[in-house]
Order: sequence, then C-alpha cells, then structure tokens
Amino acid sequence: MGLPKELAPRARFLDAPENPELVSFYHLWRNKRGLRLMPSKSDFDPAEFTALLPDVFIMQVDGPYTVRLVGERVVEFFGRTTKGHPAGTFMSAEGRDVMKQLMDFVVECRTPIFRAGATYWSESKPHKRFEACFLPLSSDDTSVDAIIAAVKFG
Repeated sequence: MGLPKELAPRARFLDAPENPELVSFYHLWRNKRGLRLMPSKSDFDPAEFTALLPDVFIMQVDGPYTVRLVGERVVEFFGRTTKGHPAGTFMSAEGRDVMKQLMDFVVECRTPIFRAGATYWSESKPHKRFEACFLPLSSDDTSVDAIIAAVKFG
C-alpha cells in the first residue's frame, strides 16, 4: 500500500520530520524500536520527551482509533479534549476521512508517516500551519495496537 498522495491537497507527506522537536521524537521512537519493527507503548517514558508532551496524543487501535492521551496544546487547538473520543471527532468531515486513511495506512504498513501543511481539518483555524508525525506501537512487534503522534502548530 502506497501513501495516498491525493489526500487533502493543503497538506503534504514528508519523507522525514522537519521540526527539530519532531525529529528528536522520531529518533527516540527509532532508538526504542532497536532491531524490532516497532517499539511498544511500554518502551516510552514521558520523562524522555517532557517538552513535547503538550503536543503528543496516543490513539488506541480498537476500530475507531480512540484517543487515549492528548497533550494540552492539542486540547487548546481544538478548544476541548479529544480523550476518549474517536480520532478526528472534532475535525471537519474531510479531516475525519483523512485521519482514518492515515491511521489505516500506519496500521496496515506498520510504518511512520509525516505530514505538514495547513490545518484544513479545522473549520475555525484553516489558516494555521502544522507538522505531524504518526508512529506505530506494538506489544507483539507484529500488529499495531497504538499510534503515538505529535503535532506542532505554527
């Protein structure tokens, strides 16, 4: 399965993160992974990325990709918490569709993805910019059971 290039033309896929904090986060994920395909959620200690915690969210892969943890800057962007809700709940219809396709890709391919562009998925803030990374997590190194992500708004 290749990356769906046609998804939301106001955002683009990146080969790697560009934001320095997201670069560090991705390197941490890679280091935690070691020789495995994916690290597990238990490999992460929030003390290792405290500066980025307000930008992090974790989605459980349980059908609707339920948000299990959400940082305060993400909450601030949406104006409410997304914890306990399906990912994309407070996005535009286009945003929800794209979010599901992105998460499906991460789960199916078991690989990170990186995006940047305009926050087209926010009906009240389409002028804002973002960069995000979505990193798969696995308790058995075979199937993705969670996705840890971070988003930086500009």
